Amino acid sequence: MSAAQLPQVIALLSQLIGQPAQLVTELVRAESGLQTRYSELDRDLMLPSVLNVTLDLRTAALRPHHQDDQLTRLAPVEYRPGATHPMWVHYLDAATDADQAVAGRFKRRMSLLVDGRNQSSRVSR
Repeated sequence: MSAAQLPQVIALLSQLIGQPAQLVTELVRAESGLQTRYSELDRDLMLPSVLNVTLDLRTAALRPHHQDDQLTRLAPVEYRPGATHPMWVHYLDAATDADQAVAGRFKRRMSLLVDGRNQSSRVSR
């Protein structure tokens, strides 16, 4: 909509909702600040969001969803601290010969791969 069309749109809205044009003008001005460009959404790939929290992969911190993050993608799962899966546990036991120290190192290395950053200096630990 162009600026030249705005008075016509305000007049039409005023008639449709039965409110004075001045009030409609104020509402339009207030709403114009709520616009977001598509390019501003989902910009931070280090903030995946699941049903119940957002995870900051830089800090491993969990936090509530917040509109300032401008996240529109949501993994349809809930984060559950301490959750395990029988297949994962079986794989870890088989791959590490049930050695908990080796399994711990393996899990740390896997988490570095999952976070998407090249952290080769941290992987060697």
